[in-house]
Amino acid sequence: MSLPYRPTNSLSKEDWRQLEEKAARRAEEGDELNGEVCPICLDKFRIGAQVILSCSHVFHRACLTSFEKHQSRQGVEHKSCPVCRKSEYESQGTSHWEHRYRERCAVYLQARVRGWLTRGRFRRRLAEFFAQGGGDELRRRDFFAEELTHVGQRFLDAVCVEDDSLDALLAASDQALALSQQVFGAPNSLRESRLGSASASAPVRQDGHPHRQAGNDEAVPYASVDWETVRQQALLRCDEECAICMMELKPRCQVLLSCTHVFHASCISAFENFSFDQEDACPICRSRYAKHTLEA
Repeated sequence: MSLPYRPTNSLSKEDWRQLEEKAARRAEEGDELNGEVCPICLDKFRIGAQVILSCSHVFHRACLTSFEKHQSRQGVEHKSCPVCRKSEYESQGTSHWEHRYRERCAVYLQARVRGWLTRGRFRRRLAEFFAQGGGDELRRRDFFAEELTHVGQRFLDAVCVEDDSLDALLAASDQALALSQQVFGAPNSLRESRLGSASASAPVRQDGHPHRQAGNDEAVPYASVDWETVRQQALLRCDEECAICMMELKPRCQVLLSCTHVFHASCISAFENFSFDQEDACPICRSRYAKHTLEA
């Protein structure tokens, strides 16, 4: 009976180092299949266990183990390299390709960060150069227009983030209010409770809604307003849309407030009726006002 083949001499540390260098040179020469990629799964070497054979071919340890199990199930007597078919090879774990992958990642990150910093320094110096009046006038104008666009976009992003946080806070408040209403039997809505308290303490208008009580500031008397001056100031602003419904002011009936803002009569009436505030305040400038109906 013949004995299984075994290598006569085991490889030394120097031999394994030379095998790694040989495999690395093969990868640098452009033979990706035998260098940077596992020949079994065709995936690149990254972070993970890898093994090099005495024939200088490199594999993922899991891939080589699976290949050897497959050979043994097929009844193969002597294991062989999946690439060169060398029989009875020796194997040893290696971290050379993992280190190469880490180096490539570090170089990529450093290049991205340095590029970002360099572009930032360049734009700052360019802004200083243009601010001193240097360069072409057209390029200077385009540069500052682009900078203004970036500032506006950053401001818009910040507002969106703040709005999302505010929406989450209001949603949590509504949930807590609903739970408290279930526990303590509060009114069905916050509006009912507020309108109920306002009705109990304020006289009722002819349209069925309570008058809002004046705060520290007295309401603006209609007769004390110079409506012609207010109308001229409103015309200078050239408002064409109602700030409540965002529709064109004409041809619907319009109302001029003493603060010079103009709205649809129906919009400002609805705003007053459905507002939680107990004092009439302009939807735009939040000041007390008197109203004057404009001809359509």
